[in-house]
Amino acid sequence: MLAAVTREDRTYAMGFDEIGGQFLGLAEPHALVLDLGKVPSADEEHRVLLLCQGFLRWAEPATSTAGMQARDPALRPWPLAVEVDLGNGRWRRVIEDAGYPSGRQKTVVIDLTGKLSAGQSHIRLVSNRAIYWDHIAISTQATDTRFTLHEAPLIRADCAAHGINEYTYPEPDGSSYEDHIYEQPMENPPWGHAPGLHTAYGEVTELCKAADDRLVVISGGDEVRLSFDAANLPPPPDGWRRDWILRFVGYCKGADLNAMPSPATWPYPFLEMSRYPFERPDERPSDRASRARWIESWQTRESTGVRDLSVVAASRSSQ
Repeated sequence: MLAAVTREDRTYAMGFDEIGGQFLGLAEPHALVLDLGKVPSADEEHRVLLLCQGFLRWAEPATSTAGMQARDPALRPWPLAVEVDLGNGRWRRVIEDAGYPSGRQKTVVIDLTGKLSAGQSHIRLVSNRAIYWDHIAISTQATDTRFTLHEAPLIRADCAAHGINEYTYPEPDGSSYEDHIYEQPMENPPWGHAPGLHTAYGEVTELCKAADDRLVVISGGDEVRLSFDAANLPPPPDGWRRDWILRFVGYCKGADLNAMPSPATWPYPFLEMSRYPFERPDERPSDRASRARWIESWQTRESTGVRDLSVVAASRSSQ
């Protein structure tokens, strides 16, 4: 499998079978064994990092429910573990939970500093999740890496209808993932809005300026278009590179029948909540007057949960 993980080309390391059915996202327990060759030495000034890029087949809430009801531990999602070869068929677990690629074509950074003894170069990644690795590399990073943060302020946000994207279908052997095509909204999507009140289409900059309990509530086919002012950002110094981090504070609620509570937009989450679903059905934010004004002023777009393609089409034509 060396050729599959030596470069980023969407050729994935295979070799395991997905279980499928009600256990979507799970696979037979398996391990990817890596010979790292000559491992760079870690010292006070450098860390040793394993960079693993790939995609994860997401598990649905139904998978978690089926796993909890199953007696076989292999049918419950395991964290991705890292083990070191001790020789003679023995392995030592050095990382219990290394994280996962968060969706499509993401990179997991695994810190191996201090995990390998002199002469050790064989490790394995152990899991029962359907993870398809595309590119794996080892590197050192200076512990005194410098960075400077600059904020590009939000200047406008708009809530609008776009439609649900067409997407490419994965290969039957699992060697690819469904990829959304933003430029091609579906003419007749199989999903619609969640039932309940949504934020009205139009400018919503006021709701996106701070992390508070005034939310932009959207569901299937909606989008929030954001504009930032980067005109005053200083140029990077010589030898530096600029990366961008988009920071969100918000909540995501699934519509799976096994998700709790119902797929309706209500009850709305809030910063002070004990948990979701709430411990008490009547739990509300302390500033109820502000929440009531927000609902009255902004949550004016109601959906019954039935797909209304004419609303999306009319919104597209008016933009």
